[in-house]
Amino acid sequence: MTRRSPSTTKELKSIIANAAIAHSVHGNDISIKELAEASGLAIGSIYRVIKTKSDLKKIIDDHCEALFNAQVFAAIPAKLSLRDRFSLVLTRIFQFAQTNNQAANYLAHNGFGQSSLMVMSCVGFAAEGQKSGIINQKIIEYVYPIIWGPISAVIKGGQSPISNTEVIDDSIWAALTIG
Repeated sequence: MTRRSPSTTKELKSIIANAAIAHSVHGNDISIKELAEASGLAIGSIYRVIKTKSDLKKIIDDHCEALFNAQVFAAIPAKLSLRDRFSLVLTRIFQFAQTNNQAANYLAHNGFGQSSLMVMSCVGFAAEGQKSGIINQKIIEYVYPIIWGPISAVIKGGQSPISNTEVIDDSIWAALTIG
């Protein structure tokens, strides 16, 4: 097998992340030898960026979150109502799940870090909704799991997210809002 030598560290990390999530939804339960075989990289190239399992997890997290952020949080028109922005983002999440299935499955099984754009966007969304009297103040600290929980369940279940968008959208919105 011919071994590849990526030209940049970013490319190397991308190849590693893609091979790891293709192996398993947990990503970091792959050995370096298996990762080399799956990615077509030399073991030495992998060791350039991975010293520990936590290095591998960070590479996978960063890769999957970057793909997610680029598609889901692309320009969102500020003139849209909070409800319409919520629906737009939800639709984009499900489109992401269709176009980037392995990354979506990884995120569905592993979640997002506390400082991720997804978590921070949920918090910002809730704060804006609370300020305008739309979002129930009692659920503010639970807004990320209320939003991500049903979405990740659909992705993990392998159901067609697009066909369920409206039901999930309405259900999550009802859980978040007052009255």
